[in-house]
Amino acid sequence: MRGLTKQGVKTATAAPRMKRNAMPATRKLAVRAAKVNNAPRQKEIVMSIDLGSSGVRSCIWNPDVVEGQDPVILILNRENGGDGYTFSASGAVMDNDTADEDIYINNLEPESRLGVPLKYGLYILSNAPEALTNEYHLMEDLIQEDRRNREEFRRQLRLGLVQMFTKLKGKVEQVIEGKRKPWKVGRLCITIPSQWTLDFEDQYRSVLAEVFEWDIAQAGERVTFVFEPEGLAAYLLHSKEYKDDAIAQSGPNEHRIVLCLDFGGHSMNGCQYWINAKRDGTLSFFAMAPAFGHAGGGEQLADSVLRACEADWNTGNDVALTPKAKAQIMERIKRRRAHWGPRSTTALDEEIFEFNDSQEIGAGAITLTKSVINNCWRRAHDLLLRLVQRKLRGLKAEYNRERGRGTTVTPLVVVAGGSLTNAVLLERVRKLIDASDLGPGLVVNKEGVAHDAVRNAIGAIYAFQKALTVRQFLDQGAGIALQIKQAGATEWTSHASPVYYCHKEDGAEVHPPCEVSLFSGDRVQLICDPFYGQDNVGADQPITDMFYTRTYDFLRDMPKAPFRGSNTCNVRFEGDDNEVVMKVFTHHCP
Repeated sequence: MRGLTKQGVKTATAAPRMKRNAMPATRKLAVRAAKVNNAPRQKEIVMSIDLGSSGVRSCIWNPDVVEGQDPVILILNRENGGDGYTFSASGAVMDNDTADEDIYINNLEPESRLGVPLKYGLYILSNAPEALTNEYHLMEDLIQEDRRNREEFRRQLRLGLVQMFTKLKGKVEQVIEGKRKPWKVGRLCITIPSQWTLDFEDQYRSVLAEVFEWDIAQAGERVTFVFEPEGLAAYLLHSKEYKDDAIAQSGPNEHRIVLCLDFGGHSMNGCQYWINAKRDGTLSFFAMAPAFGHAGGGEQLADSVLRACEADWNTGNDVALTPKAKAQIMERIKRRRAHWGPRSTTALDEEIFEFNDSQEIGAGAITLTKSVINNCWRRAHDLLLRLVQRKLRGLKAEYNRERGRGTTVTPLVVVAGGSLTNAVLLERVRKLIDASDLGPGLVVNKEGVAHDAVRNAIGAIYAFQKALTVRQFLDQGAGIALQIKQAGATEWTSHASPVYYCHKEDGAEVHPPCEVSLFSGDRVQLICDPFYGQDNVGADQPITDMFYTRTYDFLRDMPKAPFRGSNTCNVRFEGDDNEVVMKVFTHHCP
């Protein structure tokens, strides 16, 4: 494993033999036996972290697993309630009286401290663009505090994150110690929202480097990021509870287009995958488009209702709500939010939020009507649901195109996430899926599957462990083709000319002759179909064009055609798993 620390067994050099009577008889030579370190060499293991707005979850990969065992070891929280897998992910960063050592709030349900999800701290530390932070109204107070006291506030945010991950690291070390294994964490696989950019990754990696005592260069090699919906997709592929539902196939060359939607408390994230059945019966999949997401969900709803409570209180009181009073109101909000939403049958006409801060403002109660809470619900979910509707329409169009080409393909919509505990949101999502005429969706919340709560952490570690090398990717039948965008056009051509593919049946690399006519200003790029050599090319079949809907961009920003004429293109891969070089040869035929 790269980066493995060398901790070999220490050997002792034998003392030289001494001749008898070489020293006076009255002196005794005391020779202490050299100690030999027989401790086993430590193995570096992979740890995954899924940081949400309401909690953080983790698991590790067992490097000594035997066949038939589950290789994933979940990190349990037996200390303060919850689902047993979730650790607190909040910090008292808005409380000026908090001591440095107490910024991280360890308890999942604090009675007197109002916590801020530390995940939002990464938006501040990463200088997230305004277009993104505007999606999260919970960010408003954090942005104001950052403007008021930038240096100290950012120091507290980072310290809270370090304390949280240090706590999680300690739990992992306890698990390793309990199993009496010579393991230590050497790689991290981290889930992140689809909207996060490299700036977020840099700040996140910097925090983790401090926690795990790595320098930045080491952290660059040891920390891998996976988008949250991609973690969900990998979980479905490898989970025995959902595998048959999510990727059941009738036989080779039958496929599924899967749209995964993860409704977290912080945001909804999604991705679309093509799942392919190989001729040998195994399955593989690839992302058909970049992951996507939008702010919204249970945490956004809770924050909106808390703000409504503050506004109601401020209209008749000169003294503001204290952090302790807000914390008590928030606990009531979290207990009731699953029942709220337009046309909810379990919502009350009025919700009463009581608090008691005897040391400052005393006891009180705030009443909000159903209409006010419904407006909060819409603010937290309406834009998110519009994005879901657009993605469902896109999946339907993709399905119709593939069916028109004669491809045997089945669409599937998978939904998951803690925000779906809200009955109205779940019902709205179900109705959108039904209206799209894509078949029944798969909701990841089976009764009795306790570890659904930690699914993204499980999926992320599977995605890391099961990743293909470049050579393995090519050998499974990947094909490369040349696609053209004519000068002045807004779209690339729907078909592309193959220039390389690996024949799945005999493993041979094929370099089809590719000659295309270009005009001045035309653009070209290479696209890839991971399964071209499996499906489109049989032993006696002619080479066919590559259709763009099953491909992704492989090499962009190739130079424009300088002049009109015929051109040839050839692609070759050289090297082994450690280093593969792609060489592209083009030639203009005058």
